[in-house]
Amino acid sequence: MRGRNWQKWEFIGLLVTIAAGNLLHFVYDWTGGSPIAAVFSAVNESVWEHMKLLAVPWILWTVVQAIAVGRGNVLSARTAGLLSGIAAIPVLYYTYTGALGRNVSLVNILIFQASVLLAYGVSFSLQKRRRLDG
Repeated sequence: MRGRNWQKWEFIGLLVTIAAGNLLHFVYDWTGGSPIAAVFSAVNESVWEHMKLLAVPWILWTVVQAIAVGRGNVLSARTAGLLSGIAAIPVLYYTYTGALGRNVSLVNILIFQASVLLAYGVSFSLQKRRRLDG
């Protein structure tokens, strides 16, 4: 891949992942509880379901990006980014609920957004430094 094209793909992917993750939060209800929608979208407010909201659009975008960009380390960097974002969700959630003793919906939304930012930051950094090129 040449130039900064991969950086544009990462930025667009960040926006796509945030938007798709937020929309997937409601798809299960919009479809009347479809079992197919349950595979890809949030069924309830559990931590697992919020992790799924990051993973599904991330994985789909990674496939698109890998095909379009073809950079050697894209899959390794994207995997590391996904794992960091997915790990951040339960860590942040259980830390704040343990400290406050309650669950706050706005904080859950912010945790999702922060986890997406973290995931893309890790992916971007690894690709920029070409740390995982083999």
